Amino acid sequence: MEDFEVDDRRDVELKALRRKNRRRNAFLVLMVLQMGSLALSYYLGRSHK
Repeated sequence: MEDFEVDDRRDVELKALRRKNRRRNAFLVLMVLQMGSLALSYYLGRSHK
């Protein structure tokens, strides 16, 4: 029975970790997209002059 309790606790911790990682990954993706769009608009603006 103890093994089940340990596994449950580990499972809960893993799920919490995964949720945090997903949130951080989404944040990183948004940051990269923002930086990419900034760089793209900057280069496009320069090439038109």
